[in-house]
Amino acid sequence: MPDLRDGESIEVPGSTGTYTIKNVGGVYACNCMAWRTQSLPVDRRTCKHIRKLRGDAAEDVRTGAAPAPKPAAPKPTPAPLPVAVPAVRLPAPQDTEAVVLEYHASNGRFAGFRCRLGDGQTVAVTAGFADRDRDCPPPVGGIVTLRFQQVTATGLPVAASFAGVRPNEAETLPLPPKPRGP
Repeated sequence: MPDLRDGESIEVPGSTGTYTIKNVGGVYACNCMAWRTQSLPVDRRTCKHIRKLRGDAAEDVRTGAAPAPKPAAPKPTPAPLPVAVPAVRLPAPQDTEAVVLEYHASNGRFAGFRCRLGDGQTVAVTAGFADRDRDCPPPVGGIVTLRFQQVTATGLPVAASFAGVRPNEAETLPLPPKPRGP
């Protein structure tokens, strides 16, 4: 394998262009990223371009390193066995009716309401609203249907969402204004 004399340099082809290898006082340097980004002292650095020029044995002697072990071929891992996951059954949704007590707003826009259940408990409802519901919410005192899946120990619905206005009440609710056309 050819060695460079002190102060001599050579250009070698690389994967993204040509690289310059120099020998300055027995220290070989290459301008490739692999050589430049190593955290070793400059006299211990090497790269594939220098190894190709000088040979692995000469580079191992120069850098004081033992030859790098070749990585063992990876052993194939067996495919994991399918695991039976029991199905999680959520309780069936339940509906209840409530009377709207007051509105809640956020940033000047309808965000939900507080309503009273038949047993006198109150619950805040902030989910289940379509844009049309937010533009024209059910009136205070109106009867609405709430949908939920669980109740607390006191019978209060957990995460109740708006399911609609009671059908016989829906006919008496005001309609949103129609856009004016030319």
